[in-house]
Amino acid sequence: MFTNDGTSVIDVVCIQSARQKRLFRAFPEVILVDTTHWTIMHHSILERETETNLLLSIGQFKKENPSWNNVRVIVSDKDFNEKEVLAEAFPNARQLLCQFHVIARLRLKVGELADITIEKKQAVKASCHLMMKSRNALEYKNHKDTMLRLLGGNSSDPFYKYSQANWELCKDEWVDYHRDNVPHLSNHTNNRIE
Repeated sequence: MFTNDGTSVIDVVCIQSARQKRLFRAFPEVILVDTTHWTIMHHSILERETETNLLLSIGQFKKENPSWNNVRVIVSDKDFNEKEVLAEAFPNARQLLCQFHVIARLRLKVGELADITIEKKQAVKASCHLMMKSRNALEYKNHKDTMLRLLGGNSSDPFYKYSQANWELCKDEWVDYHRDNVPHLSNHTNNRIE
């Protein structure tokens, strides 16, 4: 447990059972951030998700797990605000986005932002899924072009602008053809209840 300087408020609680330590020692290649359903290798409860608290949690994890430097992949949510902390703490690891959360976020934003019929919204959602599952750059471009066509060919469409601003630059973290050479042990999600 770590407390805030000068107060008795607990900011971080770190818990790791002997079983969790053994599992991490056996499979240190992948860390799933924000995961549940018996796949947790280390559990930290943070009072607030601040850089300081995350550093405390990661520091404790590294102290208790000497094989931390074998981590090659970290799967997290796009909403996870402190990805830079993970990148600095695990310099040999590549960060990937949880595909379950990517599609959930894209589907939500299609509903909120796309100014098209319900049927076309469903088709745009399908195009987003196909973009994620693309096996090469041409396939990705074709699905993206289909999405734009469904949006009336309007590159000023609010959803298209959102997707370009928020997802295009990080496609190496969520699109299959960018992830296939990464040792993620078939972990495409950190959501084990799907």
